[in-house]
Amino acid sequence: MINCYFELHVEQGPQLAEAGISVGVVEGVYGFVWMNVAFIGSADHAGPPPMHLRHDALVATSDVIESVRRITGTGGNDLVGTVGSVDVYPNSINVIPERVEFTVDLRSYDNDVVDLAIEPIKREIEHAAGREKVEMEYEEIMHVDAEPFDDNCIATVERAAETVDVDYMRIVSGAGHDANYLNKISPTSMIFIPSVDGISHSEDEYTEWEDVVRGTDVLLYSVLEKANEGETGR
Repeated sequence: MINCYFELHVEQGPQLAEAGISVGVVEGVYGFVWMNVAFIGSADHAGPPPMHLRHDALVATSDVIESVRRITGTGGNDLVGTVGSVDVYPNSINVIPERVEFTVDLRSYDNDVVDLAIEPIKREIEHAAGREKVEMEYEEIMHVDAEPFDDNCIATVERAAETVDVDYMRIVSGAGHDANYLNKISPTSMIFIPSVDGISHSEDEYTEWEDVVRGTDVLLYSVLEKANEGETGR
């Protein structure tokens, strides 16, 4: 049996850095949906075929990429969307793309906002296929609901931050973590420390050592409080 779970992590975002605060007390994690999409057109030489006779899978893809940016920009305050992977075949400078496979990632802390964004994205995929007269394949490969963390564990982290006398703020994570899954079987919360300039998943990712120490101290006192609860409960 797991009594509780605390996870220390860099924020992977700009909120703490912009606020000048060393510790984020994480209330929960965004929900998300992942889609795999493929457009299948016709490969041909880049020169001879006139534009109105082409079935360019990459043109259809570019329409969807624009629509993901547009729809997520108007679908909710925290809704975000990303096309992060694109594979083009045959990927030659002088060949019209025959097949493009790409992904769509939609996220929000509001599950309804994510669900509402799926259908307009799917419609845009269908419209893009129709405009370019290409075939399409669509698969929803993952759908994870937002994960609010345990209120008691959140309060424990706040008390720990106060004990070590560091500034803190409540925050929601836009990135998934191990804590998402531990949260299903155990009371859970997280501690964030700043990513300089909000950068992550890049060689430029960096966190000041002083913030690492502060976050580790908060983790230590969070664990100590829970351990002492266990001792007194025997």
